[in-house]
Amino acid sequence: MYLHNNSPCTRRGASIIEAVVATILMGSLFAVLLPTVVRLQRVGHEVGVRERGIEVLRNVVERSLYGSPLTAEQTAQIESEFPEGKLEVSEHSSDGANRVEMILSWSAGEDRPRPSVHLSYWEPQAEDVQ
Repeated sequence: MYLHNNSPCTRRGASIIEAVVATILMGSLFAVLLPTVVRLQRVGHEVGVRERGIEVLRNVVERSLYGSPLTAEQTAQIESEFPEGKLEVSEHSSDGANRVEMILSWSAGEDRPRPSVHLSYWEPQAEDVQ
């Protein structure tokens, strides 16, 4: 005795229409997600460059506080580490105290504003150093 299922509704696998619809849906999903992934990668890179800039300025401040002033050669070396880098150092004196402000800026791209890192510190007075 053999049992045969002669029902017209039994089938195996997917039809070509189902495969095309699934492919279109997956393609649409990738088309939506790809720009987001690219943007996240670019923002991550920019954050990394900014963190590196902050660390560079912290190192400059630390060396300056321990008696090693910033030289023109060191400034050129710092500027070369960043695309179109520019380091500006300005000193402001008031009431016998000397405030040093450093601004490190670099190129972020053609159509975006130039980012920068600002860091300022007060130089210790001769009577403060022991």
